Amino acid sequence: MVTNKEKDKRVGQRTEPRQVSQTSPTTNNNPLAEKASQAVKKKKVLIVDDEASICLMLERFFANGRHGLGFSFATEMAENGLDALDKWNRSKDFDLIISDIRMNGGGGINFAENVRKEDKKVPILLISGDYLQDADVVNDVMKRLGNISCLQKPFDLFLALKPKVAELLGSDSSH
Repeated sequence: MVTNKEKDKRVGQRTEPRQVSQTSPTTNNNPLAEKASQAVKKKKVLIVDDEASICLMLERFFANGRHGLGFSFATEMAENGLDALDKWNRSKDFDLIISDIRMNGGGGINFAENVRKEDKKVPILLISGDYLQDADVVNDVMKRLGNISCLQKPFDLFLALKPKVAELLGSDSSH
């Protein structure tokens, strides 16, 4: 049995670090696999909504990493279409745009049309609390501009948003 005095003596003692293998069992000494496993798949998302609670909810969904989409995300928020257009014009390196349709200070449809003038590929997910009222306009925009999808608010993050994002980003983690 070890006494408290003996424990105290051991606490101050230096121990030699154990040798740890430098190769991971998943890479099997393959330098390319090692490099790929270290690379982080980071996607940048622009979230546009005049409701702060929606922006915060979406930011948390993407930031917490438990979404299971196979990517890590950096998010940037804009409170309306004009603010979003300003952020777009400064950066233009977003992998995904999620935008409300109806907002004070510039709507999502106009913002999407402006983005498409410069970038035909960036996926855009429009969200709307008035989808039935917006359906004809949204369907027209989706046909005209391409690579645009829509979700009706309120939506479930894992049952509705996750599969849409996976589809738009080409991820196989939609389930």
